[in-house]
Amino acid sequence: MLSRRDILRAGSGAAIAMLTPWNALAQVRFGTELPRFVDPLRLPPTALPGPDGGVRMSMRPGLQQVHSALAPTPMWGYDAGGGPSWPGPTIQAVRDTPLRLEQTNALGGRHLFHDSLDHHLPHHGCPELDGRQLTHEHADLPRTSTHLHGARVAPTDDGFPDLWSVAGETAVYRYPNRQHPQSQRAATLWYHDHAMGITRLNVYAGLAGFYLIRDPLEAELGLPVGEPYELPLLLQDRDFHEDGTLAYPAAPWVGNVQGVVAVVNGTAWPRHAVDRGGLPVAAAQRLPAPALPPGAGGPDVHGHRHGRRTAAQAGARCPRAAARTGGAHGRPGGLLRGAAGHRRAAAQRRSTGPDVPAAG
Repeated sequence: MLSRRDILRAGSGAAIAMLTPWNALAQVRFGTELPRFVDPLRLPPTALPGPDGGVRMSMRPGLQQVHSALAPTPMWGYDAGGGPSWPGPTIQAVRDTPLRLEQTNALGGRHLFHDSLDHHLPHHGCPELDGRQLTHEHADLPRTSTHLHGARVAPTDDGFPDLWSVAGETAVYRYPNRQHPQSQRAATLWYHDHAMGITRLNVYAGLAGFYLIRDPLEAELGLPVGEPYELPLLLQDRDFHEDGTLAYPAAPWVGNVQGVVAVVNGTAWPRHAVDRGGLPVAAAQRLPAPALPPGAGGPDVHGHRHGRRTAAQAGARCPRAAARTGGAHGRPGGLLRGAAGHRRAAAQRRSTGPDVPAAG
């Protein structure tokens, strides 16, 4: 017969199991023995708007060599014409020049992490934004909704979680990129999938990329532009099976997955040689909270709201921080300042002298 102490002990153990990250519960996961700094850093392709101001992409399955010791990894990537890539193509925009993004869902009828879909999450449409009601008919499908993180856009162009599309459908997003009156400065932003209830799965599969808003002031400052001086770095953590496939825990909901493999631009533990000196680095962090020192990644985004729901409610595993830019000149434990900050600082020093504190 169970005693009261036995029942309490069993209940406490179950509660701890529910709150403990997946990697703390797993006994052995493949990936920790992968040799580090063997494979070269992969730089994502670039997507420029056409004469009509549009960028056309599709989201489709693909294979990517994440590590030379692994078989090619099945993943989902954004494709601007050169094949799906993880991260997706870096979209180059210009301040005060509108850009139209067309995203076609070509992911088929089965989710890459089918066994991880949680059908117990509440799903309610948002009539005021023409959101779609999620029914059992669509629950298993790879739904997508692209969100440009940090952009000042109309609600219908914000990648609202309920404004999802399925295979064969195309969503159109319009980004004004206006500094006035919308206060959209030149910056390093990132786009990612945001579909209701499966954001964490879609981003884990590879649906993320950079969006750079350039400023004509850059040309006047004489800053180095492009490779090898500008490095977009998407920092993520992942787990893998021995056959190279991505590992994600099965349903029900697992809210804190911390991988044992550091992945940069879709490559595990990459290496990259750079010249001595300052180097602008555009970084977006998707690492768990303990991965970086406090403040090193930028402001928290846990309260970033999208209509009625936060990103966490939409199914995202919110990062500790999603840095607009990270710079090679940052101090340990402090906010890393990247290319955008250096542009403003250089402009301010040129106009007011070196003793004036730089903004940003």
